[in-house]
Amino acid sequence: MGLRAGSSEQPPRVRRYLAEVALAGLYCRLKQCKVAQHVELVSFAYEAPAYASEYVRLFEGRVRFAEEYSEMRVDTLLLRAAPVHADAELHDTLSALAARRALRQTDQAPYAARVHDALVWQRPSRDMRMQTVARKLGVSVRSLRRYLLTEGKTFAELAADALACLAKRALLDDRRSISQTAEELGFADETSFHRAFKRWTGTTPMQYRRSGGSV
Repeated sequence: MGLRAGSSEQPPRVRRYLAEVALAGLYCRLKQCKVAQHVELVSFAYEAPAYASEYVRLFEGRVRFAEEYSEMRVDTLLLRAAPVHADAELHDTLSALAARRALRQTDQAPYAARVHDALVWQRPSRDMRMQTVARKLGVSVRSLRRYLLTEGKTFAELAADALACLAKRALLDDRRSISQTAEELGFADETSFHRAFKRWTGTTPMQYRRSGGSV
């Protein structure tokens, strides 16, 4: 299996820089995760530069130049390697998101999933109003309400779930204070955010942060 870097549409110097950064960064990350032994070869689609010895050192001899592509070739056992920092909740969330987006490509995603995505993945400052989401989805508020009711959902439930997801994501960033998180999510104060988060998750924002999201 090959993981390619760069694009043939880019200038040669840019392609070389991006290939170096991407493949070196990936290899270092695989070393940190102790799975670099699954790398069979790192190839580059240009001649060996004057500092080729640094490539040899970094990639521990698994390097070739003047190849057809800049890529990292790994054996398929890497796909079955156990993750170093396993996070079941994150895995489930990303799997559900991938499934929803795949459905959305064929216009088969339930409206509840489309609403949830629209709420969670919008940029700050976030607008959680139903009319705003309806406009993004190209339907009227009345139609959206009807679609959600047929799926057994309400907009209020989906908005609360989206806020809970955003809150969990923000709390795992310890560079933000809890009061900052509350303000960014539109709460009047930290106390009201604390109450809402406890209602959503059964735990407090501080407990959730200290647990690293495992509660």
